[in-house]
Amino acid sequence: MAMEDGFFSMNVETEKTQLIHDPESHLPENRFNDGKCDPAGRFWAGTTDRNLKMNENGALYCLNTDLSVVKKRTRVNISNGLTWSPDHKYMYYIDTLTKKVIRFDYVISTGQIKDPIDIIFFRNGDGLPDGMTSDEEGKLWIAHWGGSKVSRWDPNTGEQISEIYVPAKNVTSCVFGGKDLNELYITTARSRTSEQDLASYPHAGGLFKVVTDVKGSGTYRFGG
Repeated sequence: MAMEDGFFSMNVETEKTQLIHDPESHLPENRFNDGKCDPAGRFWAGTTDRNLKMNENGALYCLNTDLSVVKKRTRVNISNGLTWSPDHKYMYYIDTLTKKVIRFDYVISTGQIKDPIDIIFFRNGDGLPDGMTSDEEGKLWIAHWGGSKVSRWDPNTGEQISEIYVPAKNVTSCVFGGKDLNELYITTARSRTSEQDLASYPHAGGLFKVVTDVKGSGTYRFGG
């Protein structure tokens, strides 16, 4: 897992953690943010300035299955949502403050990403793109920080297909689960939510579940 100061392993029985590697020990003002395993079992996670400033001091890293760490992208503001297409040809990535989703060509055998293209842009008033997942049809589901919803998008056209209202202002991420992979679990934040917004959204910080009419593409274990 990624903690504030690097990649760690955790013994699930004792809950003791052990540092694997901190690639930004020279950047005490940074911390790690969102992370996810790719279809080959590598763990990707990125960093951000602790004050969430738009300064491009963050980066995206990949923890390989041999525990080596490779920097994959630089000049990142808030490294966030990651997901892969069902056919494993593409990786999708969010740098929150840019308000867009990037698509990379993805090579599963090596973990190489190349040829980035901006495919989705958030409109003013929709909040900021945060965590992200994908479904078996290849569509993207994106959490809206400050937007009180999760939206579904077609990455081929850049068009929004649908949205789900969430009773919390700051929606942070989403993932499919359940025995049929048709339950969307949605996380929200209570931190950085004003007292006025908490009065309107008393369930901020809660975990929510929505049964959808589509199945998720599944998640992956570290090591494959």
